[in-house]
Amino acid sequence: MQSRERLVQIAKWGVPLLIALVLVGEIAVRQGIYQWDFQTYYYAARTQAAGLDPYNVDQVNEVAQHEVLHPFLYPPVTLYLFRIFALLPFAIAYELWLAFKLILLAILFIVWQRRFLANEPPWLLALFYVFAFGAALNLDLRAGNVSLIEQTLLWLGFACLLSRRVIWFCLLVLASSFFKWTPAAFLGLLLFTDEGKKWLYFIISSICFAGSIGLNYMINPGGLHHFVTAAAAHEEGGIRANPSTLELMKFLFGSIKRFGLSDSTISLLAHAAFAVIALIIAVVTLRYLVPLYRRRKLSIVYLIYTSCLAYAVIMPRFKLYSFILLLPAAYYIARKVFKPNPFWLTAILISLSIDPRLPWRSLLKELWWYYPLLVAFALWVIWMVHLRRLTNTTSPENQIT
Repeated sequence: MQSRERLVQIAKWGVPLLIALVLVGEIAVRQGIYQWDFQTYYYAARTQAAGLDPYNVDQVNEVAQHEVLHPFLYPPVTLYLFRIFALLPFAIAYELWLAFKLILLAILFIVWQRRFLANEPPWLLALFYVFAFGAALNLDLRAGNVSLIEQTLLWLGFACLLSRRVIWFCLLVLASSFFKWTPAAFLGLLLFTDEGKKWLYFIISSICFAGSIGLNYMINPGGLHHFVTAAAAHEEGGIRANPSTLELMKFLFGSIKRFGLSDSTISLLAHAAFAVIALIIAVVTLRYLVPLYRRRKLSIVYLIYTSCLAYAVIMPRFKLYSFILLLPAAYYIARKVFKPNPFWLTAILISLSIDPRLPWRSLLKELWWYYPLLVAFALWVIWMVHLRRLTNTTSPENQIT
């Protein structure tokens, strides 16, 4: 009996560990195929060091002496991090970047397991994280994106908010916004806590965020202009791994182009529909958060999960690896919200590929690229229903912590 239990434990830990080793090992040995985003960061930093424009694709390609797959689309101040790696030969920098991200991933797993899902089996968490949202974590590692840096800083900040270390929360959220400015929106969580000086912290943090944008201008005025111009001009639809609500609207309205609508009209309709959806999501989310907060039934964990779900479906740009943000909330919903609990079925639905080989796939075509977004919408709806139920309960589990 003991040997059987030992085998079960080995299998529980061995399967996710084996999967992780295979995935990471392949990335480590195939430098010419993976971490394409890091290649952009590396050569953009070298381009800047050479006194050229890192936002100019032709100049980056000239420095790289080959075509770099993607343009550089981050603020000028971030180049100073990448210049550390650019001091090294690419082959060495490639492996160090991967190792750096694996360390961040380990920290992220520890934070999730200890602070947000403490009573859950670690092996089950790991298995869910590997596959959820079309293996978003694996995609981030393959792409070599900065998303894990952003997510680690953000979730460390959330953990500080749980511990009432508000200043550290503000600093970590601000740090997470250095690459992509939108995570600064999570500073708004301060307003739903019972911290006495929350408005002061919120105002000071907002000023600091504006100052961080100004820092980019002071460091490189022309670079900030080039960054804003390049980011605004860059188009990435769902088929290019950006299944955001705005891109879904563009796809849906683009499908009715045959009715004679012009491109400008389609774009206007798509943006208008996106604005309406974003407003509805914001209003409904606040509709269920505010009563819980006023009745002191809103835990900080629930506040964080709610904000992550709303953020994911509101953001106009939300890449596939950005869905890492939803992993703890998605797991919690799959394990705790449904009764009886169909965890494995829910986990499979959350983890389906963005390109399943179904017999009727041809009827849906590109819509399948938005599957992670549709899952996020479904989770948001389920969570709103769950919050509504909580307004009629007095469970200590959901009181402010």
